Amino acid sequence: MRFIVADIFQEDFSEATVVTLYMGQDVNLRLRPKLLRLLKPGTRIASFSFDMGEWKPDAVSTFGREDAYFWVVPANASGKWVWTEGKGRSKVRWELEMKQAFQEVSGRVSRNGRHFPLLGAKLKGDEIRFNLDGESADRTSPLVFTGRIRAIRSKGPSRRDTTHRAWKAVRNPATMQPIDR
Repeated sequence: MRFIVADIFQEDFSEATVVTLYMGQDVNLRLRPKLLRLLKPGTRIASFSFDMGEWKPDAVSTFGREDAYFWVVPANASGKWVWTEGKGRSKVRWELEMKQAFQEVSGRVSRNGRHFPLLGAKLKGDEIRFNLDGESADRTSPLVFTGRIRAIRSKGPSRRDTTHRAWKAVRNPATMQPIDR
């Protein structure tokens, strides 16, 4: 474990796994873009008494009359993604347009030209999860996709009932947007 005491606007703390802050909200807001740009997805941030404006905390704890705010740095999942689900004759091509504001994600999926909303989309660090209703896959049960965002790729299992299928998505890098909105 290593502690650094320095000017946070000058110091390179990109290798940090936890950042603890006790500064005013105006300083937190000025620092927020640097935190999101430099820190790896999954890095934890704690701030006593002061939040980060529009970046909603992942958790809040109250100590006496003060609040402590906790965030997990999200991966950038924004943009247009394409992936195939399954293998062989059961292979299906999907397209996803993902919008993101900090750790909150939304979007829609297309399959064979038909559009379907993402349901229950969650992003924590580099872990992503979303559901599609069964209609999107010509099924009665929903599809659940889980995976990890890695640079311009995401991969993981999809689950339909008890069946697991591999999926690997690729993002068009030109469609990525900043997440600090």
